[in-house]
Amino acid sequence: MKKAFTLIELLIFMGILAALLGILSQILASALAVQVESQTASSVHSDGRYLLSRLTYDVRRASNITSPASAGLTSPTLTLTISGSPYTYALSGTDLQLTTPSSTDNLNSFATQVSAFSVSRLGNSNGEPTITVSFTVTDRSVSENFQTTISTRTN
Repeated sequence: MKKAFTLIELLIFMGILAALLGILSQILASALAVQVESQTASSVHSDGRYLLSRLTYDVRRASNITSPASAGLTSPTLTLTISGSPYTYALSGTDLQLTTPSSTDNLNSFATQVSAFSVSRLGNSNGEPTITVSFTVTDRSVSENFQTTISTRTN
């Protein structure tokens, strides 16, 4: 006599297998969602830190801050004079752009959006023009605000 599975045993096995596959697929989907959220937050933080570093670098080497022109003014653009040439930071849609005499470049990555870019001229600190820059970087559902105060260097 041949040994074989009964129909009941086969149905029980298929039910248990289906339940296990369902549980495993939920765990995998949750793990992937956490990974995507983590990468998104990392992208926002990385872009924000890069933008702050680039702004600080350019302001520190600037000989003059043209816009905002005087203490107490706030502007949606930052115009600096570096080596006699104008460097302008401004939003173009959801990209922060740097315009120099030779090029216009988007500074944030393609996955992130920059909004609420604002520059306030505070005045002079120890004879140096000082500004506060603030902006928001967003990617999907993650958003982070950035702000820094920078002054030019005295040569």
